[in-house]
Amino acid sequence: MSEKEMKIGKDYIGVGCGAFIVNDKNQFLLQKRNKEPERGYWSIPGGRLEMYENFEEAVVREVKEETDLDVEVVCLCGICDHIVDIPGETKSHWISPSYLCKIISGEAKIMEPNKHLDMKWFDIANPPENITITTAKALDDYFYNMQNEKYDLNNRLIKHIRKNVFPVYEKNDKGHGMKHVRQVISRSFELVSENNLDVDMDMVYTIAAYHDIGRKSERDKDNHEEISAEMMREDLELKKYFSEDKLKIIEEAIVDHRASLEYEARSIYGKIVSSADREIFLENILYRSYFYQKNKHPECDKLGVIENSYKKLSSKYGKDGYAKMYFKDKKYEKFIAEIQDLLENKEEFIRRESLIEE
Repeated sequence: MSEKEMKIGKDYIGVGCGAFIVNDKNQFLLQKRNKEPERGYWSIPGGRLEMYENFEEAVVREVKEETDLDVEVVCLCGICDHIVDIPGETKSHWISPSYLCKIISGEAKIMEPNKHLDMKWFDIANPPENITITTAKALDDYFYNMQNEKYDLNNRLIKHIRKNVFPVYEKNDKGHGMKHVRQVISRSFELVSENNLDVDMDMVYTIAAYHDIGRKSERDKDNHEEISAEMMREDLELKKYFSEDKLKIIEEAIVDHRASLEYEARSIYGKIVSSADREIFLENILYRSYFYQKNKHPECDKLGVIENSYKKLSSKYGKDGYAKMYFKDKKYEKFIAEIQDLLENKEEFIRRESLIEE
């Protein structure tokens, strides 16, 4: 094969870059891809590195070409080894660092409509479900960098969890995948900070990372928190970072995160993860509940799934619902008011969940 016939990313490794652009509302900019690989997925702006161009120059150029924004690179978020299958073709392989960027001037708009179907700002704590591999990596890197800067987390422990624990969540139903785990980790740290809790942040991170890992296990589907705790115990690597006493607390906290727990969580760590596990975005809970019920009741049609979702959410978040929140939290209070209003209007609830795409 001649050099001209070789294709970048297929016959040899491509080198790209991405921009994690954050605005003053703590939102980040995503574009919906209109080409393979990962067509239809949301992605941070970016593209390939050109000859004699350094990464930061490439980021600034690509952002301008794709969004018409002028940005300044703040720092490196991380590097993604992006290997993905392309339908009907071979694999694609790119190496792509992502950079945290701030806006200097301009308004974001689609500049390359042949490449992008849509463009939106998303709350960093509430990204869309279908994000590209590079975007997921950039998001994880962003959260880790922000959390580590404040709490000095154990880098080797976090790398172990991201490499060996997070991929297991790909097997879970859509309501309990990596988006949910990222939110629980982020909310755990938020609750610690807002309530000035004196806790071991490596334990907080580990508990949140493991709390739903047993969801897809065949061992005991009705007691996933027990299975999640068992799977944590089976991870012998954790003995390098925690004493037996701390591992016992981690185990109990994972078990105690269940919303329908009949007793009070046994430690502050259990209260943190249980509270962080409570949803705070209305659209998220409708989406998560729908797919959880769809997975649990495959025999049901769409209306049957929605009926089961309505019953479950009513018992959990309705007036006198069983969901526990151990801390005063404005975000949760706002969510509870919103979902209880919706639950009082069943017709509107059905309409909203009917709009969820399979």
